Amino acid sequence: MSERNATLVRRWFDEVWNRGNVDAIDQLLAPGGVLHDPSMDDVPSLTAEVFKAHARAMRHAIPDIHFAVDATIEADDHVAARVTVTGTHTGHGLGIEPTGRAFRVNGMVMARIRDGQFVEGWNHFDLLGLFGQLGVVVRPRLGMMV
Repeated sequence: MSERNATLVRRWFDEVWNRGNVDAIDQLLAPGGVLHDPSMDDVPSLTAEVFKAHARAMRHAIPDIHFAVDATIEADDHVAARVTVTGTHTGHGLGIEPTGRAFRVNGMVMARIRDGQFVEGWNHFDLLGLFGQLGVVVRPRLGMMV
């Protein structure tokens, strides 16, 4: 099986997030592409311009943000990826004052790709873990659940 679509997912995270090249969104996101992200009030369809604004705000809040694609699974026109995000919250843009704290969280992403562009994507990241590490919320220690 070709790894072409998984390579596109890796390129998205490297170009858009790690390098901060938001103009790459125009090349990688198909016109009319749909992105689902609960952290953005689960707006079911984000235009390229809306997503660019989101990416810029995140990079302003976390200038050293880095996404590592830990694993991918590709099936037909879909790719699932397990992602680790690291960074330091030093700027505004998360809806809270900068904390100066570093973080490391995991997430899962699924994308549907057609003709070398994203036509639909779903993101789920550990936002509770993120805000816990930033000191905004206190996470209870649940221990082993059976």
